Amino acid sequence: MGKSFNVIKPRATKSDIFYKVYVTNNSFYFIKIGGQFHNRYAYDKQLPDILEFLFWFWFKKVEQKQADLEIEYDEKVNSGQVSDLLQKKHNFSINITDIKEIVINQKGTLHTGFHDNGTISFILTNGKILKFIIPKTTLRSSVIECIKEAQPTISVKEV
Repeated sequence: MGKSFNVIKPRATKSDIFYKVYVTNNSFYFIKIGGQFHNRYAYDKQLPDILEFLFWFWFKKVEQKQADLEIEYDEKVNSGQVSDLLQKKHNFSINITDIKEIVINQKGTLHTGFHDNGTISFILTNGKILKFIIPKTTLRSSVIECIKEAQPTISVKEV
């Protein structure tokens, strides 16, 4: 099994996408496991107290559904059934040979009100750049460790 970490794909006009990124020996798999209120921390930070109270029951159901999805997805990745997951909307993969460099920026983003651990950018060999936010609940050091352990030849630059 590969290692994994979480990232957020910020979107200006729609809710964000919360991905679990699986790093294997040949690919990075970006599998959607949530949206705007992807965990308790995001829920607490994004809703005023009165709304937080009103939507608590709904959030608990979403939280459980996400936990169940993660278990299911982990099992599918472990058993090599990733192609099933890649058929779902928003899920995708990046082949290791298509990555020129990975850049991790330590500065927080305005998108989250600076309540994050910076950004991670995948610079591809075709010139395209895929940029994601590292959530507050995910340490930059664990992201770097995950990548280096699964893919020691990929260049990871911290700025």
